[in-house]
Amino acid sequence: MFLLCFLCGLGFLCGLWPNLTRMSPALLSLLALLTAIVVSFASRLNVGIAAIPLAWAVGAYAGQPVDAVLGGFPGSLFVTLAGVTLLFALAEDNGTIGNLATRLAALASGRSWLLPVIVFFIACAISSAGPGAIPATALVAPLAFAMANRRRSRRSSRR
Repeated sequence: MFLLCFLCGLGFLCGLWPNLTRMSPALLSLLALLTAIVVSFASRLNVGIAAIPLAWAVGAYAGQPVDAVLGGFPGSLFVTLAGVTLLFALAEDNGTIGNLATRLAALASGRSWLLPVIVFFIACAISSAGPGAIPATALVAPLAFAMANRRRSRRSSRR
């Protein structure tokens, strides 16, 4: 209901109400994107979850079959990111990330300029092993954040 009210209000503001039945799919998709963003700002709903039904609605309006609309969804990337998120949630929960970050920060032995170099070589090794740059970044980012957090906490305890 909120979505319908928002679209009608936006249509009146833009002067598009008389042409709503003749609106181009490109303009409708832009309005749907803005609606998804506004809904995600106004609520705790993820913008992607708000955008998927709107994409289906715009595709149905444009006469596209449902398979063509949902075919644009990057399913393999979603599964990869969800798997990596689950992996690092488990690794953080059992202390593996903290232990690995402590050991890698100890490799730098007080030379903080070495930390980015260590992270670079870890990302290079993971990326070269096969998954590519995007999953390697997703794998190394939590470790790099933990290393930086350990370094910052050690530095602040000296003061």
